[in-house]
Amino acid sequence: MRSVSRFIQPDSVISITIDNSCEENDNIRLFYSLFDIARFTRLQSLTIHGIEDTNLEYFLENLNTSSLTSLSIKSSDQEHSRTWDLISSASLRWNLLKLCISNMNFMVKHISWPNQYKLEHLEFSDCIYSEYLLILRHLPNLRTLVIQDCIIGDNQTCLTLSASIVLASLKSLTITNCSLAPQHFELLISSIPSLHHLKLISHRERFDSMFNASYWEQLICTKLLKLEKFEFLFAFTDLRNNSFVSLESFIASFRAPFWLNDKHWFVTCAYVPRGRAIWLHTTPIDSTRYQGCVRCEVSWRDSICRLTQRPLNTMVDNIVDEVRKKIDLTEELTV
Repeated sequence: MRSVSRFIQPDSVISITIDNSCEENDNIRLFYSLFDIARFTRLQSLTIHGIEDTNLEYFLENLNTSSLTSLSIKSSDQEHSRTWDLISSASLRWNLLKLCISNMNFMVKHISWPNQYKLEHLEFSDCIYSEYLLILRHLPNLRTLVIQDCIIGDNQTCLTLSASIVLASLKSLTITNCSLAPQHFELLISSIPSLHHLKLISHRERFDSMFNASYWEQLICTKLLKLEKFEFLFAFTDLRNNSFVSLESFIASFRAPFWLNDKHWFVTCAYVPRGRAIWLHTTPIDSTRYQGCVRCEVSWRDSICRLTQRPLNTMVDNIVDEVRKKIDLTEELTV
């Protein structure tokens, strides 16, 4: 890096990404030794992973640009209140459009946004329902929200939010580790009827209505009328249960015209022998938690059970996937 640094003109750079996740290399210190932060006057996007608050404070205070619109931080500190204070100051200083805080829970008392703040994309770890409502209320321009989970207690279900605040707001919601019960999930989406894209990754504690095609069809047709893209992966593991579960019984209802003809959403169900897990998911889907392990799979296309290790972010390929056996509607797999 030292050999090429002399050819870099900081005032021409619009994006910086520093990955300091590896403990063996201190890339932040190396960056400091090579460049003067204040010279990056046209910087628009800054991404730093594995940074301590002291380094983050130094970086943000010495950054001399008025054009920063994207900030992505992954803190290496265990306590994040100071990190949120720094991010709040950055939000007041720059008109950020995108803010990603991948490994930190939302802390409402340490963050504030000006009125009518222009932030369009927000990512963080977990929040509680009241914080979720505050985000929608204070960020009227927010279009994309990516979180790991939203915690809703029974004492929070009475909270409401005027629908007029969000009718033209949030368009995309992603929850990457959703633990919400169906009734709490319905409460969550009641504030965002204008949603166009929904992505849910969830390891369920039981077979609930989240696995039911009719439940989703009714919910979408009544509360998510503008939904255009629906991605999900619902997983269930029960090592104590030796009962029988039919993959075909899960997938059959997802072959209805609503899914295949109206929405063009294609669903696959798989049994993963290692771990004795059931996966029900749209195809394709990106998920860092669930990888392409060996599994028996039945898709929306037919009732044939195929053994596959295909990555989840690729479409079903009947030629590549090995045909193991045909299964009737009544045939079952032990889980």
